[in-house]
Amino acid sequence: MTWLRRLLMVWGVVSLVGALAGGLWFAQTLHLLWNREAVDALSVREARAALESCNLGGDRLEAIVHSYVSARSPTGDYLDAYALRVTELDSAQLALKPPNVWVEWRPGDQLPPILDAAVRFAGGFLDDRHLSWFPREAELRSADVRVYPVSVAFRGDGPTSAVLIFAVPKERMVFYLAAKI
Repeated sequence: MTWLRRLLMVWGVVSLVGALAGGLWFAQTLHLLWNREAVDALSVREARAALESCNLGGDRLEAIVHSYVSARSPTGDYLDAYALRVTELDSAQLALKPPNVWVEWRPGDQLPPILDAAVRFAGGFLDDRHLSWFPREAELRSADVRVYPVSVAFRGDGPTSAVLIFAVPKERMVFYLAAKI
């Protein structure tokens, strides 16, 4: 009787390990099926939401020029970037701070230390092959570019995630970048 009991215990352990392995394989397969990068597939709704997040107003959207939305890693890392053409974008309007808003547009060449670190963080993603259309970090630090920090999260001395919006009034372009590592 003890040999049968041991055999059943071994069979139970083998079955449990097999069921766990099968479940993990199935979960990973579903993750890969539904978690893919999207190139130039941004919806108008998402583009308008990006413009709303920096108080520009979604009604200014003229065209979605480019977009890249990466697949999400199991740890939540991602990179999203958009290039949006707007109907109007005036430097003087961007210089005005809306009432009841704690954040304001800053010239790219006059960034406070926290925003400077966030732009440096964003610059680390701009060599991605999918973002050849996004301005390089040196261009983002120009007096002709305005920077709006939607959110920046720090751990220790450096950012671990940032959502930044860059406006180029001369070109009527808005560049959105959201990344997390």
